[in-house]
Amino acid sequence: MDQLHRAFAAGDFAYLRDTTVELNSMLAREARGSGAGYVGTYRPTVGYDVCAPAS
Repeated sequence: MDQLHRAFAAGDFAYLRDTTVELNSMLAREARGSGAGYVGTYRPTVGYDVCAPAS
């Protein structure tokens, strides 16, 4: 197990992912509600996270 994975508890990655999705959803809603634009950054980064195999 590499050093990064030892620094986090078993459920941390899922928690951080889910929290990021919730935060981005909230930001998109707030942007729409105020007439501002929003560019989502979550989906384009899927597969390029710390858990992804090195390419």
